[in-house]
Amino acid sequence: MADKNHLYKKVLETAPFGTLLFAYGICIDANSAALSILNCERSQIIGAALGEDHEQQPQSISQLKQVIAKLQNDQLKGILWRSENTLQEDEVVVSLGTADAGDGVLSITLYPLPALAQMVVEEFSTVPLTVAHPDTGDDSIADDPLLETPPEDPVQSSTQEHKADSDSPLDTQNIATQPTASNQHETLSALPVSLPLMTSIGDYLDNPQSDTACGALLLVDLDHFNSINESLGKAVGNQILERAAETIQGLCTANMEMEQVAGDSFLLLIKNIADSAEQAREASLAFANEIRCILTRPFFTENGEVSVTASVGISVLYAGLYYASPETIFNAEEAVQQAESAMFEAKRRGRDTVVLFDSQITRQARQRINMQSSLRKAVANQEFNLYVQPQVSTHSGDVVGGEVLLRWMHSGQAKRTPADFIPVLESSGMIVDVGLWVIRTSCEYLRNMLDRNLWSEEMQMAVNISPKQFHDPQLIKSLEHSLKSYDIRPDMLTLEVTENLLIDDFESVVDKMKKIRNMGTRFAIDDFGSGYSSMIYLKRLPLDILKIDREFITHLNSDKETLGLVEAIMMVAHHYGLDVVAEGVEKREVLEILRSLGCEKYQGAHFSMPVSLDKFQRLLAA
Repeated sequence: MADKNHLYKKVLETAPFGTLLFAYGICIDANSAALSILNCERSQIIGAALGEDHEQQPQSISQLKQVIAKLQNDQLKGILWRSENTLQEDEVVVSLGTADAGDGVLSITLYPLPALAQMVVEEFSTVPLTVAHPDTGDDSIADDPLLETPPEDPVQSSTQEHKADSDSPLDTQNIATQPTASNQHETLSALPVSLPLMTSIGDYLDNPQSDTACGALLLVDLDHFNSINESLGKAVGNQILERAAETIQGLCTANMEMEQVAGDSFLLLIKNIADSAEQAREASLAFANEIRCILTRPFFTENGEVSVTASVGISVLYAGLYYASPETIFNAEEAVQQAESAMFEAKRRGRDTVVLFDSQITRQARQRINMQSSLRKAVANQEFNLYVQPQVSTHSGDVVGGEVLLRWMHSGQAKRTPADFIPVLESSGMIVDVGLWVIRTSCEYLRNMLDRNLWSEEMQMAVNISPKQFHDPQLIKSLEHSLKSYDIRPDMLTLEVTENLLIDDFESVVDKMKKIRNMGTRFAIDDFGSGYSSMIYLKRLPLDILKIDREFITHLNSDKETLGLVEAIMMVAHHYGLDVVAEGVEKREVLEILRSLGCEKYQGAHFSMPVSLDKFQRLLAA
């Protein structure tokens, strides 16, 4: 989860607008843009309470509290705030986030004007403290860009990728630049690129203006666009596509050609971007990041504020054999294929990023193919095993449960780390069969320990459920069969899910979770805390346990900001009646802090690393 938390921090810090997070009226996080807008130090805003004012507090913070109070009291989505020169900007749009203050959690976004005036001129008036966007009663928003589903393998069909991550062009029908069926050119990548654009790419490669001219081909793909269509409707999706097209087109110069492809993707040809290969790489990366950053600015629609991210792949077009290399392109089809491969690599790295194609991407794709083959053999040869990490009471020190963890074994040793092979199992679909085996084997473990009087009725065994396994139509039936076969009470089993699961149809996910929970099986949300919007799910999800991400626990005794965030998470969790399990506890000092905060359980190296079933049973018997 370190990568995920890093992504959260990166997105937050690079955003051109200010973001603040409040939990039960206390500010627990703020990005650099917010500090700049408020003209204050981080120490002055973190820990500040909405209902309290202090003499040492900057006037900008006091004024902001008044604006937030008006937003809440009048049930407004946004206000144009004239700051009376207490801020670095004269006017700021203050937007209330999706979380309800009554639930203990809310986010505030600050949009400085005039930098964003063009974006909000139609949505907000210029009168101080005037309603910017009246509440329509619909608080639905796009999925959080930090809640990333496990990426698809880039060597799989691009058609399948776009089907999962976007709508088809025939469904959206948004922008006139989209190629029609009559002028589409089928490339090696299967992207529906128009014949005129393919001709332009080919002509540029075949007829360079000079021996040193270099160009670039950019493929810009909006992340999780299909989720926006499903949650907000295609009318809003169309607005976003139109705005995105206008944004990219507005950055284009005379040496560029742009076209919408595959519904939510944009292909951009840049001719003669630089005179050398190195300059072309630098210039195309800079331009792609400019596009990506501008696209992350929120869109103001009839349904409220919507944010999107984009993954960008770049193929550099070398204009002569002088630049011959493993990446050298000799035709338009190869250029499009390389740009698409780089875009898929950007999605694999977590989305909202830019990737320049190189031969390493091809090598990595081949490696994943080889690993898929090895994993299929591993499934057939039963090379997997389960280890158990004890879950320990913070108060008594007794083992009160465990989490089963998958290991790929060869000659008695772990062959690969779970971080290496589990994403491949997920992308290939093999995770469904392996996951069913994990549930069945976990029940067998429980039966063994119950028969030996090592397991009490109050203890729970946690099993991780991947998004693809959760959506398997046979999950409930298989779960029931395993519990019945080994005569295991359903409440002894806890299914751990991550926020990635919630990217898909939220209502259907909740419905299935309720059906499983009605059986008696419990649910835990795993790796919690890496995304600030995750708190709003706690009210709506049928959960029993919250597991705090280890990234926050590791630095609990040395980082006051992390301590404040963990304390807020604990408050919210207990507000909803959830038990809290802390992951990654390695130091006694951290354990003492968790105990003082009221954390019920922990797991980590301070007590034990994951161990085999025999060693786990010896721990229980000790």
